[in-house]
Amino acid sequence: MQFGNIYYGLRHGISEANVQNIIVSNPADGVAGYGLAPAGRADLYSTLPSLTLPDNLCVLTSDFLRAKQTAELLCTLHDLPPPCVDARLRERYFGDFEKQDICNYAQKVWADDSQQLTRHNVEGCMEVRARLCQLLDELEAQHKVRHFLFVSHGDTLQILQTIFASIPPHLHRSVPHFAPGEFRRLTAPSQL
Repeated sequence: MQFGNIYYGLRHGISEANVQNIIVSNPADGVAGYGLAPAGRADLYSTLPSLTLPDNLCVLTSDFLRAKQTAELLCTLHDLPPPCVDARLRERYFGDFEKQDICNYAQKVWADDSQQLTRHNVEGCMEVRARLCQLLDELEAQHKVRHFLFVSHGDTLQILQTIFASIPPHLHRSVPHFAPGEFRRLTAPSQL
Protein backbone atom coordinates (compact mmCIF):
# COMPACT_ATOMS: atom_id res chain seq x y z
CA MET A 1 0.00 0.00 0.00
CA GLN A 2 1.36 3.42 -0.98
CA PHE A 3 0.69 6.37 1.29
CA GLY A 4 0.34 10.01 0.36
CA ASN A 5 0.20 11.03 4.01
CA ILE A 6 2.67 10.50 6.84
CA TYR A 7 1.59 8.49 9.88
CA TYR A 8 2.80 8.18 13.45
CA GLY A 9 1.81 5.99 16.35
CA LEU A 10 1.69 6.75 20.06
CA ARG A 11 0.77 4.09 22.56
CA HIS A 12 -1.23 5.29 25.54
CA GLY A 13 0.60 5.82 28.81
CA ILE A 14 0.60 3.32 31.67
CA SER A 15 -3.02 2.73 32.59
CA GLU A 16 -4.87 1.52 35.65
CA ALA A 17 -5.32 -1.82 33.87
CA ASN A 18 -1.56 -2.03 33.23
CA VAL A 19 -0.87 -1.43 36.92
CA GLN A 20 -3.39 -4.13 37.88
CA ASN A 21 -1.95 -6.52 35.25
CA ILE A 22 -5.37 -7.13 33.73
CA ILE A 23 -6.74 -7.02 30.20
CA VAL A 24 -9.35 -4.31 29.58
CA SER A 25 -10.57 -4.49 26.00
CA ASN A 26 -14.35 -4.35 26.23
CA PRO A 27 -15.67 -0.88 25.35
CA ALA A 28 -18.15 -1.25 28.22
CA ASP A 29 -15.14 -1.22 30.56
CA GLY A 30 -12.50 0.79 28.71
CA VAL A 31 -14.33 3.76 27.20
CA ALA A 32 -15.29 5.27 30.55
CA GLY A 33 -12.92 3.46 32.93
CA TYR A 34 -9.37 2.29 33.43
CA GLY A 35 -7.76 5.55 32.44
CA LEU A 36 -4.18 6.62 32.96
CA ALA A 37 -2.53 5.59 36.23
CA PRO A 38 -0.71 8.32 38.18
CA ALA A 39 2.62 6.80 37.07
CA GLY A 40 1.47 6.85 33.45
CA ARG A 41 0.43 10.48 33.67
CA ALA A 42 3.77 11.39 35.30
CA ASP A 43 5.72 9.53 32.59
CA LEU A 44 3.80 11.32 29.85
CA TYR A 45 4.38 14.72 31.48
CA SER A 46 8.11 14.00 31.39
CA THR A 47 8.32 12.58 27.83
CA LEU A 48 5.64 14.24 25.70
CA PRO A 49 6.93 17.83 25.92
CA SER A 50 10.26 16.83 24.36
CA LEU A 51 8.68 15.32 21.24
CA THR A 52 9.38 17.11 17.99
CA LEU A 53 6.08 17.06 16.14
CA PRO A 54 5.52 17.97 12.50
CA ASP A 55 3.47 20.91 11.31
CA ASN A 56 -0.12 20.24 10.22
CA LEU A 57 -0.40 17.27 12.62
CA CYS A 58 -3.86 15.83 13.11
CA VAL A 59 -4.25 13.66 16.22
CA LEU A 60 -6.72 10.78 16.10
CA THR A 61 -7.34 8.66 19.17
CA SER A 62 -9.04 5.51 20.31
CA ASP A 63 -12.23 6.07 22.26
CA PHE A 64 -10.82 4.18 25.27
CA LEU A 65 -10.21 6.50 28.22
CA ARG A 66 -6.49 5.73 28.59
CA ALA A 67 -5.82 6.64 24.95
CA LYS A 68 -8.07 9.72 25.00
CA GLN A 69 -6.33 11.02 28.12
CA THR A 70 -2.93 10.47 26.47
CA ALA A 71 -4.04 12.26 23.29
CA GLU A 72 -5.59 15.15 25.21
CA LEU A 73 -2.43 15.60 27.26
CA LEU A 74 -0.27 15.58 24.11
CA CYS A 75 -2.52 18.16 22.43
CA THR A 76 -2.53 20.39 25.51
CA LEU A 77 1.25 20.24 25.97
CA HIS A 78 1.90 21.00 22.28
CA ASP A 79 -0.91 23.53 21.80
CA LEU A 80 -2.62 21.37 19.17
CA PRO A 81 -6.32 21.21 18.35
CA PRO A 82 -8.23 18.62 20.39
CA PRO A 83 -7.87 15.05 19.17
CA CYS A 84 -10.49 13.43 16.96
CA VAL A 85 -11.92 10.24 18.42
CA ASP A 86 -12.15 7.24 16.12
CA ALA A 87 -13.35 3.89 17.48
CA ARG A 88 -11.41 2.04 14.78
CA LEU A 89 -8.27 2.79 16.82
CA ARG A 90 -9.68 1.14 19.92
CA GLU A 91 -8.15 -1.76 21.76
CA ARG A 92 -8.32 -5.19 20.18
CA TYR A 93 -11.14 -7.10 21.84
CA PHE A 94 -9.77 -9.97 23.91
CA GLY A 95 -13.11 -11.69 24.52
CA ASP A 96 -13.08 -14.29 27.27
CA PHE A 97 -9.88 -12.81 28.72
CA GLU A 98 -11.56 -9.54 29.72
CA LYS A 99 -10.33 -8.48 33.17
CA GLN A 100 -8.12 -11.57 33.31
CA ASP A 101 -4.35 -11.65 33.88
CA ILE A 102 -2.17 -10.21 31.14
CA CYS A 103 -0.28 -13.53 30.90
CA ASN A 104 -3.13 -14.58 28.57
CA TYR A 105 -1.74 -12.31 25.84
CA ALA A 106 1.41 -14.33 25.28
CA GLN A 107 0.26 -17.74 26.47
CA LYS A 108 -3.01 -17.86 24.59
CA VAL A 109 -3.83 -14.98 22.24
CA TRP A 110 -0.44 -14.39 20.61
CA ALA A 111 0.20 -18.12 20.45
CA ASP A 112 -3.10 -18.50 18.60
CA ASP A 113 -2.28 -15.51 16.37
CA SER A 114 0.96 -17.11 15.24
CA GLN A 115 -1.03 -20.19 14.17
CA GLN A 116 -3.70 -18.02 12.50
CA LEU A 117 -6.29 -19.20 15.01
CA THR A 118 -9.05 -17.10 16.56
CA ARG A 119 -10.57 -18.55 19.72
CA HIS A 120 -11.99 -17.48 23.08
CA ASN A 121 -14.12 -14.76 21.42
CA VAL A 122 -10.98 -12.73 20.68
CA GLU A 123 -11.13 -10.24 17.81
CA GLY A 124 -9.03 -11.72 15.03
CA CYS A 125 -5.97 -10.02 13.58
CA MET A 126 -7.69 -9.74 10.20
CA GLU A 127 -10.67 -7.97 11.79
CA VAL A 128 -8.42 -5.43 13.50
CA ARG A 129 -6.45 -4.93 10.28
CA ALA A 130 -9.68 -4.43 8.30
CA ARG A 131 -10.86 -1.58 10.52
CA LEU A 132 -7.43 0.04 10.40
CA CYS A 133 -7.26 -0.29 6.60
CA GLN A 134 -10.68 1.34 6.37
CA LEU A 135 -9.41 4.30 8.41
CA LEU A 136 -6.24 4.59 6.33
CA ASP A 137 -8.21 4.36 3.07
CA GLU A 138 -10.49 7.20 4.21
CA LEU A 139 -7.59 9.42 5.23
CA GLU A 140 -5.73 8.70 1.99
CA ALA A 141 -8.83 9.53 -0.08
CA GLN A 142 -9.47 12.80 1.77
CA HIS A 143 -5.95 14.16 2.35
CA LYS A 144 -2.54 14.35 0.75
CA VAL A 145 0.77 15.11 2.45
CA ARG A 146 -0.87 15.49 5.84
CA HIS A 147 0.61 14.19 9.09
CA PHE A 148 -1.60 11.95 11.25
CA LEU A 149 -0.84 10.67 14.73
CA PHE A 150 -2.78 7.62 15.93
CA VAL A 151 -3.01 7.31 19.72
CA SER A 152 -3.89 3.72 20.34
CA HIS A 153 -3.07 0.42 22.07
CA GLY A 154 -0.34 -2.21 21.95
CA ASP A 155 -1.91 -4.89 19.74
CA THR A 156 -3.72 -2.36 17.58
CA LEU A 157 -0.46 -0.53 16.86
CA GLN A 158 1.36 -3.84 16.27
CA ILE A 159 -1.25 -4.87 13.70
CA LEU A 160 -1.21 -1.39 12.17
CA GLN A 161 2.52 -1.77 11.61
CA THR A 162 1.91 -4.94 9.59
CA ILE A 163 0.06 -2.81 7.04
CA PHE A 164 3.07 -0.54 6.62
CA ALA A 165 5.43 -3.53 6.59
CA SER A 166 3.30 -5.36 4.00
CA ILE A 167 3.23 -8.53 6.07
CA PRO A 168 0.27 -10.66 7.21
CA PRO A 169 -1.35 -9.43 10.43
CA HIS A 170 -0.79 -12.71 12.28
CA LEU A 171 2.92 -11.81 12.23
CA HIS A 172 2.33 -8.66 14.30
CA ARG A 173 4.65 -9.86 17.06
CA SER A 174 7.55 -9.73 14.57
CA VAL A 175 7.46 -5.93 14.28
CA PRO A 176 8.85 -3.55 16.93
CA HIS A 177 6.65 -3.31 20.00
CA PHE A 178 5.35 0.07 21.22
CA ALA A 179 6.08 0.63 24.92
CA PRO A 180 3.55 2.67 26.92
CA GLY A 181 3.89 6.32 25.92
CA GLU A 182 6.17 5.53 22.97
CA PHE A 183 5.93 7.71 19.86
CA ARG A 184 7.28 6.72 16.46
CA ARG A 185 6.73 7.18 12.76
CA LEU A 186 5.01 4.31 10.97
CA THR A 187 7.19 3.30 8.06
CA ALA A 188 7.75 0.83 5.26
CA PRO A 189 9.66 -2.43 5.87
CA SER A 190 13.10 -1.08 4.92
CA GLN A 191 12.66 1.67 7.50
CA LEU A 192 11.48 -0.52 10.42
